[in-house]
Parts: sequence; C-alpha cells; structure tokens
Amino acid sequence: MNGEPPPVAALFDYTARTQPASGTPGAVVVIATRDGVVACKGFGVDGAGQPMTCDSPVAIASLSKGFTAIAAMQLVRAGKIQLDAPVQRYLTWFRVADADDSARITVRDLLNQRSGFSESSGRAWLASRPSGDDIVERRVRALSTVRLSSAPGTRFEYSNANYDVLGALVASVSGVPYQHYMQTKVLRPLGISGARFSCESDPHGYVRVFSFPVRAGNQPELCADVPAGGLEMSATEYGRYLAANIDAGRSWSSALLDPGGWQTLQRSPNDMPYAMGWFETIRPDGTRELRHDGAAPDFHNFAALLPGRGIAAARLSNANEMPDGGRSDAVDRGFLQTLEGRIADAQPLLPPDIYLRLLIVGAAILSFRSLRPAPTRLRNSLIAAANLIGVAAIVWYVLPQWGWSPGVGFAYAPDLTVLILALVGLLTCGGGVALYSAVVNSRSREAR
Repeated sequence: MNGEPPPVAALFDYTARTQPASGTPGAVVVIATRDGVVACKGFGVDGAGQPMTCDSPVAIASLSKGFTAIAAMQLVRAGKIQLDAPVQRYLTWFRVADADDSARITVRDLLNQRSGFSESSGRAWLASRPSGDDIVERRVRALSTVRLSSAPGTRFEYSNANYDVLGALVASVSGVPYQHYMQTKVLRPLGISGARFSCESDPHGYVRVFSFPVRAGNQPELCADVPAGGLEMSATEYGRYLAANIDAGRSWSSALLDPGGWQTLQRSPNDMPYAMGWFETIRPDGTRELRHDGAAPDFHNFAALLPGRGIAAARLSNANEMPDGGRSDAVDRGFLQTLEGRIADAQPLLPPDIYLRLLIVGAAILSFRSLRPAPTRLRNSLIAAANLIGVAAIVWYVLPQWGWSPGVGFAYAPDLTVLILALVGLLTCGGGVALYSAVVNSRSREAR
C-alpha cells in the first residue's frame, strides 16, 4: 500500500460524535487506498430501523456522476468520442433553444459542467416519475426548449442536465442502453455486482420536518436523471470506486482506464473548479483534494480523495437537509478536515435551515393577524414587514433560477413547501381583506 496510513480511528470517532447531533438516523463510513477498502463501519439505523451496515443499500445521488464520467472517458480513450468535438456529432438530434449554442456545446463542456446549462434546468425532472427504456433520451430531448445561462465553455455552473446528456451520448455511441453499458464496462470491472439504478429499487431514508428526521415515503426515483444521480449501492461497493480513483490506472484499475484517462478525468480546467465527476481544490499547503457530495430527498453523501496521500473516504447518510444542506454541509467539511489530519470545525448548535423556516413561520403568523380588525401603527408596520418577507420568500422559492420549484420542493423539503403554500394563502386572503376594507371605506366616505 502506498501513501500515508488512512486516519481510520479519527474518521470513525468524528462520525460517532457528529452523527447523533446532526439528527441523521444512520450513516456509514468507508475508507480506501489503491489496494481497496481498508475500513468500513456503520452508525445508527437504516430506513427500516435496522442497524446501518456497510452492505446497506444507499442512493448515492450525484456521486453517480463519477461513474458516468468513467464511461464517457472510456469511449474517448477508445477513439469513439473526441473530448472537444460538438455533442451533435454523436447525438445528431441534440438541441437547446438557440441553434448556435446547440452546435457549440462539446463533450468536454458537459464533463466539466461548463456547457451553459443552468442549475434549474438540471432540476427540472427531479420530481417527475416517468419511466420506460427511453426515459433518459426523452429527458434530454426536452432540453430543446432550454435557453443556456451562459455561452458554452465560458463559465462553470453545476447542472444535472450535463450528465444526463452524457448518459444519452454513452448509449448512442456504444449502441447499448446506458444501464447495460455501466453494468458491463464500469461496475463489473470495479467488482461492483450489487449496484442498482433508480426505478429498479427504492431504498428508503429520512426527510426532514423542521430538522427532525421522518421516514421517507415513496420518493421520486430519478428515473430520468440516472446518469446524473440514479445509482444505488452499498458503502463497500462505493469504496471500490474510491480505490480505483486512487490507483488511477497504475495496476488493477487499468481495466477501466489507462493512467492518461484517469489523469484527464481528475483534473479541472485552470479557471474552473470541476474536473469530471469531482470538484478539485489545491490548498495553500499544496494538498490536492477531489471531493463531491450527493443529495437525494432522503440521503446525503460526501466523498473525498487525497491523491498525493493515496487515501480516500466517504460518509453515506440516510437523511438530507434542504435547501442549503443544513448541518450536513458542516459535517462534510469536518469530515474532510479530519481526513486531512486537521482539527474539524465546531458544528452549529442549531441546523442552519431552521432559521429560514422560523422566519417564514413568523411572517405567516403576522400575516394571519392582519386578517383581524383594529390595526395599530406598530402592528401595521410589523404586518407590512411580514408581507415583504413573505413575498420575498415566495419569489425566491418559485423562480427556478433562484430557488425551488414546488414539485422538487415537496420531494426535498416538504415542510418548507407547505409553509410557502400556507404563506401564499395568507397573503392572498390578507390582500382580499385589505381590498374589501378599502372598498367599504370608500363607499362610507361617499355616503357621508
């Protein structure tokens, strides 16, 4: 085994300390070197209330992008795809709203998340439940009405749409369905035999209701976004993927990609942060990090790789916090710091997401009080402030480029969505009462 010894005890201790406080019922930590998985341990319980283990199925969500990137790079190394060729060379039917933009998007743009697709265009099908063998193609064809947020190749913006297009491209160029290609050319060579795809299985985790975990019901299964976020596997199996990334074509992982392919996959453009399935950062001390998180409605996952030290680790957990990651992001940051041998930052006492919810509850209460008569000047001021907060929250939530669509919101943040809808109702009623009062007062003045 090359590189530094992995900090197994420190990562296990950190997870044991933070897992209960984070409000996550279950988590599992896997640690790997180039030789394979060196340690794995479960904490808490799974969605059925059974002990979380290294064999528990987990929806890895956006960590799936790394597997799709391998598939695309395999076709590049085989000479079937050119990184800087336009996508339309391989998907002749591929379109976005602007014909010139359609012709300029390259394969590399998709892999490095710089095609111009917005984050909102990547979310568009997250809450849909369509199925069928052609679902990924239908999802990609639907991009024909999408206007890009920037010119292709000019700016980074994370979007599931990029990797969904890559999935359709892999299927078209290889001549077999995406899932079949992944099973035979990527997963099996990695030694992963138990992986499933969305719509084939449905492991249950927990959604949050005011930060409290509640067992998830029948969540949307990302059937249309399989290449971007639809893989399900155990922590032990995901550890094989981490090990391959560390080995990077030097020995057994050459069955997937040669060293040059791995190097290209793990390097981001000079002025942008995203490699191919990994965010890349070089710290001031020279430490190079590759990391990625994955957020499903009822799972939150985080993986990190330190190529120079030859170690990698992932924390896969069965509860998520939305819209901004809540305590999960803080736990991820501390996990990475622990992997690097640094002291983890202190965790927040309260989940950051709770403040947004409490603010909206306060606005709703004041809006409700506006329905009662006999207002005072102070009360009028408070109600006006509450209405302003309420309108801002609704605008943020409804406009895709700023927040969440209601369909996605119900899946990822049901409590926040109910609050927003309640606020819409209260503001509508308040506006109606104010209009009625104005009409009555006007008629009263006319009568006098």
